[in-house]
Amino acid sequence: MPKAKRSPSPMRHLRSGFVLARAKELLHHPLFWFLTVAANASILAGALSVHFIERGSNPKMTTFLDALWWSVSTVTTVGYGDTIPHTTWGRVIGMVLMIFGTAVFGAFTALFATVLLETEMGEVEEEVRDLERRLHDRR
Repeated sequence: MPKAKRSPSPMRHLRSGFVLARAKELLHHPLFWFLTVAANASILAGALSVHFIERGSNPKMTTFLDALWWSVSTVTTVGYGDTIPHTTWGRVIGMVLMIFGTAVFGAFTALFATVLLETEMGEVEEEVRDLERRLHDRR
């Protein structure tokens, strides 16, 4: 009977450069750059729109930097509440940014998980195929 394989140490990833390799893989993934550009573009578009819509009617949003602060906190779903839009269109833009921010961060999370687990899943699939071959050979 073949000798059972010893479970690999969870720390082997740190020694083998696993994290650095995954980071490089993530930076070369086209979806990462698409999501990054889309998120930043939405932050800027939201800030510009709200700045022009709220300017003059919102005492807490007098500069573009105020609008940018609000847009970043809205897209990242932090939503401090220190600055809020007062106009209907400002609130509509806020709702769109909230929904978009949630979707983008969900997509980033899925992409990170995929990049981290892709190699491991390949190893697990190979192990399953090997076990299936052994089982088939015994019959």
